[in-house]
Amino acid sequence: MDMGTAARCAGKPASQREKGISGSTIKLIGIITMFIDHLAASLLTRMVIDRDFFTALYHGEMGGFLQRLAASEWLYPGIMFLRLVGRLGFPIFCFLLTEGFFRTRSRFRYAVRLGLFALISEVPFDLAFSGRVLEFQHQNVYFTLFLGMLVMCACAWLEDHRPPAVLTPFAAAFGILLSCAWLAGKTHGRFGLDRLPYILIYYAVLCLAAALALALYGVRRGLGRAGTLGADLAVLGAAMLAAEALKTDYAGLGVLTILVMYVAHNAKAAAMALGCAVLTLFNISEITAFFAVIPVADYNGRRGWNLKYFFYVFYPAHLFLLWLAAWFLGLGSVPVI
Repeated sequence: MDMGTAARCAGKPASQREKGISGSTIKLIGIITMFIDHLAASLLTRMVIDRDFFTALYHGEMGGFLQRLAASEWLYPGIMFLRLVGRLGFPIFCFLLTEGFFRTRSRFRYAVRLGLFALISEVPFDLAFSGRVLEFQHQNVYFTLFLGMLVMCACAWLEDHRPPAVLTPFAAAFGILLSCAWLAGKTHGRFGLDRLPYILIYYAVLCLAAALALALYGVRRGLGRAGTLGADLAVLGAAMLAAEALKTDYAGLGVLTILVMYVAHNAKAAAMALGCAVLTLFNISEITAFFAVIPVADYNGRRGWNLKYFFYVFYPAHLFLLWLAAWFLGLGSVPVI
């Protein structure tokens, strides 16, 4: 670009310049907040466990717990703050997954990459959070994203190849059964019968959220498409139960969040807000995830820098480095999950 062209570009009014932030900027926000979360959950939590904070608390030694807390000055409160900041990471990556689904040239290759890096990341993930090379009580978030990708592929296929009308009632019944099975497992033990009003309020909120999702579903795909909703529910229910069985990060709730964002994809900020609402509905500590709506609301729809493979490599690499730091501190074998 010559000097004259540069001068003309610099002289353009703000209204003619590209506004908003790119997808790569949103991805960087997700990467940074994810790292903050994992730093607190993996390395700093090991320090807390090493100082017997939780041992004192679990044994009812509140005085000992408070004494250790005061001695730490910043460690325990700092972890809580960093974990709240880290709540932005997962919904951002769910949003970027749905964006990638609609923009990628090959959904098959996209799904294969997610599955491949789920396998590659499992050893670093297990080291970072359990101190073991392999354990099967908790799997990394790539497995959740992979299952979410499969659900979106199945729903898109069903949109183009509607199942026979005769199968719709059976698919709907099966989908509702699977979804209710997941919901029952998720809420089991959360409420006692002595708290019936809270149970009713809880399920009323869930029904309201479901009604809103169905309304958006109808607006986005047309009322004629609602006939195959049962098949979509069956796919979603099966994927959520699979995520629970595999014990993936965020499990079935993560898969549900991805599908909600997929359904509301045309309204970016609303899709993010609905995804955060789903997360918060089941875990109030996810409330700070709503801050992720801010960058998404300013998203200009452009990719920006090509950071696709940076994230794929960064995820297992930073988990391994966090474990390595814990190992140097003599805490590498301390489990945090």
